[in-house]
Amino acid sequence: MSVMSSVMRGTRRLVHADPALFSNFPFPAVFCRAGNHVLEALLNTSVHLDSLEKDTVLEERWIKEVVTRSGMKFRWAKLSASRERPNRDACRRPPADPTLLVPRPPVVTIMGHVDHGKTTLLDSLRKSQIVSTEAGGITQHIGAFLVQLPTGEKITFLDTPGHAAFSSMRARGANATDIVVLVVAADDGVMNQTVESIEHARRAKVPVIVAVNKCDKPHADPQRVKQELLAHDVVCEEFGGDVQAIHISALKGDNLLALAEATVALAEVLELKAEPTGPVEGLVIESRTDKGKGPVTTSIVQRGTLKRGCVLVAGKSWAKVRFLFDENGCAVREAGPSTAVEVVGWKELPSAGETILEVESEVSDVDGSVEAILNILDSYDGQQQCELEVVHFGIGDISENDVNMAEMFGGSIYGFNVAASRGIEQLAARKGIPLRLHSVIYKLVDQLKEELSAKLPPLVSENITGESAPHGHVTTAELRWSGGVSVRSKSAFHPC
Repeated sequence: MSVMSSVMRGTRRLVHADPALFSNFPFPAVFCRAGNHVLEALLNTSVHLDSLEKDTVLEERWIKEVVTRSGMKFRWAKLSASRERPNRDACRRPPADPTLLVPRPPVVTIMGHVDHGKTTLLDSLRKSQIVSTEAGGITQHIGAFLVQLPTGEKITFLDTPGHAAFSSMRARGANATDIVVLVVAADDGVMNQTVESIEHARRAKVPVIVAVNKCDKPHADPQRVKQELLAHDVVCEEFGGDVQAIHISALKGDNLLALAEATVALAEVLELKAEPTGPVEGLVIESRTDKGKGPVTTSIVQRGTLKRGCVLVAGKSWAKVRFLFDENGCAVREAGPSTAVEVVGWKELPSAGETILEVESEVSDVDGSVEAILNILDSYDGQQQCELEVVHFGIGDISENDVNMAEMFGGSIYGFNVAASRGIEQLAARKGIPLRLHSVIYKLVDQLKEELSAKLPPLVSENITGESAPHGHVTTAELRWSGGVSVRSKSAFHPC
């Protein structure tokens, strides 16, 4: 009776226990389907049912005993521990020591309504002919140019599109600038995109200089333009505000020096400075694919000095700088703060507006692809059947070192969105190293699964389907491969 009482108490305790109790057992399905067997197994052991509590965890030997006596087979699963990897995300440096800062040229954005003379103004400032090369006379991209005045001061100008279709690009231009020059035609006045430009500058907290253009036109009325601007909280100096307004004619080049001097004076008030040393920080102004140069960006350096050979990251893209070109297409050796340069060497195009950061080497995980693939490999749970070991991972094209390492460990090389030169392919073929390159990640994973399946050990099972007369018997054997391939064989045995 005492034994039965103990069993009943234990049964009630297990049945009415908190559900968390069952989560502690490695065999919850067994508990649901074979509860009586579990109790019987525990009853015939030295485990005291009265001692079981909500947080009780059975010893390994009793778990094996219960599972075996319940008619089940146990198998210990190896829990894959999460791999701790250092954070390789590139990030901005802390603010520089004020003693290390030096004056830098202002970055000025030309904004305004379409056909109000923005590109013509830049043509006059840098003595070039951009309008003649643009489709329909409308600027189709953001350009960046360094202009040096006769007095020696330098100004970096950003030419943003005025067409309404490029509103978002204008927003990026405003956020990359120190000063906005708002061009308004004296014969046309404040228009829709003029108001949009004012809003972009206001959101970016950038001061504005008004360039009242086309003052040479017969119906020009600069005073009306400045009065219309009052309705948008742009108050010029003659109305008691702090916004400089310069009357110019971009086509004839009238009063452009006064506009440049006003820009330099405002830059002096802003006390623009930057640190010319240390890792580079900058901004992508535009990106495109050049037929001869490949992926190219027009970029503004904001901190540090950009040089050939630097390794840069921008969003999900990275580059090892091969060439730097100025606004005239001439190769330059370096570019300091506020300098606009064309950067060649990107592996893929970054988006305009992305932040550029310099890193020490090419093995910072810039695009997240390596991390994503490693996370997939971490989920592999067949180590007991076929061990999977990642001996090396990195970023960039397949190298000779990769082939040598694969040969040393008897492994395969998998590449995602990278290339292998003809010499590397021939080297891998000579050494018998599988080289598997993919541009779609799920295809890479599928091929890896196929390779692992092919290396799994065979599972052999033999079933006797019948016996012949006493003089001999026939046996049918079935050989099954865990990879999914099935081979059947049949043999006959006869007495001597």
